[in-house]
Amino acid sequence: MLETDQAWEVFEKLEDFYFSQKDKSPSTDVTPISTPADARYNVKVIIHDNWMGGGIELLGKGDTFRAIANGIATDLGYKPHAFTHIPASKEKFKRIH
Repeated sequence: MLETDQAWEVFEKLEDFYFSQKDKSPSTDVTPISTPADARYNVKVIIHDNWMGGGIELLGKGDTFRAIANGIATDLGYKPHAFTHIPASKEKFKRIH
């Protein structure tokens, strides 16, 4: 779990990103993130703000879960130095297919 200061930093980055997107006109150019041949995993992360009612969606791809976690952290403005392997929280996983 993030410490309080870190949680607020993430919240502020999400809030800044969300409101900066509202100011831009919608783009008609949509580029597919990848095809299954490009990477093992296509990733879609949806973050919904329960307080402000907004949300963001991150799209990406990766060949490993480590690459996916690194990409998400980088997209949110963090440079991960290292990941320590711990058991996954399987109770939070939801199989959709």
